[in-house]
Amino acid sequence: MSSMGCRCLGWALAVWLCCLSAAGSAWAQAGPSPSEGNDLHDQFTLAEVPDSLGRLDWGVDERGRPWGVSSLRAHLAATPGDDLSRQVKRVLQVAEQKLGTDIRPLAHLETEGRLVSDPAHQASVAATSQLDTVYAWAICARQADPPLSTWCASAASDAIVAWTTINQPSGNPISENPLIPLLQSIDLMLPLFTPDQQFQALEWTRSLGERGEALFAAMSPRDTRLVNNWNSWHLAIQGMVGTITNDADLNARTRVEVHWQISQNINADGSTLDFRQRDALHYHLYDLQALVDLVSFTDGLVSVEDEAAIERALDFIEPYFSGQQQHFEFVTSTVLFDQQRRDAGDPSFLNAPWKPEKARQLLRLARSSFPTIRPWTTSVVDENYSPRLKVLAALLMSSD
Repeated sequence: MSSMGCRCLGWALAVWLCCLSAAGSAWAQAGPSPSEGNDLHDQFTLAEVPDSLGRLDWGVDERGRPWGVSSLRAHLAATPGDDLSRQVKRVLQVAEQKLGTDIRPLAHLETEGRLVSDPAHQASVAATSQLDTVYAWAICARQADPPLSTWCASAASDAIVAWTTINQPSGNPISENPLIPLLQSIDLMLPLFTPDQQFQALEWTRSLGERGEALFAAMSPRDTRLVNNWNSWHLAIQGMVGTITNDADLNARTRVEVHWQISQNINADGSTLDFRQRDALHYHLYDLQALVDLVSFTDGLVSVEDEAAIERALDFIEPYFSGQQQHFEFVTSTVLFDQQRRDAGDPSFLNAPWKPEKARQLLRLARSSFPTIRPWTTSVVDENYSPRLKVLAALLMSSD
């Protein structure tokens, strides 16, 4: 990945250089112990320090090179009024406004199988909703001028340390896919971490992937979770884990598993297994969001053939999104929990016509990796999204 150079003045120069010095040491020493040098797969090279944004896919610049700290800073200076510059600046504003926020991690995230009225569900949503703030701090730490960059780096580091200390992954991809902004924050912050912080963050990241693999390995071969949205989200998380930890073996397994999942999950007409099971575009989109995240944020884990299948599944939405067709949701769903949520008054599970605006977030991000959908998705390009999503979409679209 490409990177960024930081220019600092006065006292902030000393602080910043100190951070970079620690980062170089950290990236060179990642391994089984923060005090033991080794050559495991997660060891970083000095070539990646300090300019790289991270190992995840952060998009490419006008020259077709991965965005880095210095190239992004140069872009902001050269074209301050374009969409990417506006969105980065907005994230920096949010980061500064949120300084001092009390980040409250949870040991266990529990949303899957629970009604929205369940206290455990509500606590999990409240905790993970703060991760967009952590992400904003991470962007700020890599992109802002000092002293703001220093304050953001401290806030992001403290938040990530808190989460990776307290949270104990279960491997449940439905409860834990809201952790993706935390994974992205870790990727951004790795070069600024101390060796101990880097070790802790990478160990937690690795454990997130390991718990997921263990959960799926224990499932019966007939379990539909092996081929529905559960596995799509499992593989999205696993792909990001393998990329961040630079685990070649895990990445190789993920490529094979992704190919199998897409071949089983997406039908020739573009409909997904989830659509057939749940009779709901709600779940078609939910499944696709995981696969689009996998394509968007990792590199080389989804083949051209499998991307074409994902594109078919996106095209499946078009007549419903354009209003040519209408779909009543969950009418023949085979899943009892859908009825339980409807009876509890959850508006997302009513037997009512699907609303096209529900596809906006998926389509906004998908436009970057699937340009053929852009002609019928122009209406989703506006400011009505979170700053995190807008800056991600802008980074990934910037070379077009």
